[in-house]
Amino acid sequence: MSEQRRSFRDDPLNAREKGGSYQLVLRLEVPLTFKVGALDKLRFLPGIYLYTGRQVRHLGARIERHLRREKPCRWHIDYLTTRQDFRIVRVLLFPGNPQECRLNQELGAFLGATWPFPGFGSSDCKESCTSHLLYLPELAPATIDRWLSRQKGLNYQPLY
Repeated sequence: MSEQRRSFRDDPLNAREKGGSYQLVLRLEVPLTFKVGALDKLRFLPGIYLYTGRQVRHLGARIERHLRREKPCRWHIDYLTTRQDFRIVRVLLFPGNPQECRLNQELGAFLGATWPFPGFGSSDCKESCTSHLLYLPELAPATIDRWLSRQKGLNYQPLY
């Protein structure tokens, strides 16, 4: 699927129009080194990258933008999502939840992930996160589901 587009047809939490937080799970199969905005050249190892972001309104529009390969690189994550080698394998939406930092920190701790690039996606962070991009050499698909099941009162919607 070249455009990685998915539909919001089944949108029980009305995530498309609301604001909230989201997580992108990306897979990289080969090592890559390239410039990412003001962060300079970064070396990405093969594995799983989890990016946590937030959108005040119209969460759906932000996700649809992330799923497009062709776009100007405005945010750090754009430098990954415009590259063919990075494949978005899962998107989680947390409509109405603006706490991207808490989601990022708790998921990272649960997974035992590392934050390989200080400042990546966290230039406006209010919780002093090292980064909003996590790295794991590998991740079993059910692991994120186990983390989600432990989050009491957290509304989430897997887009895919």
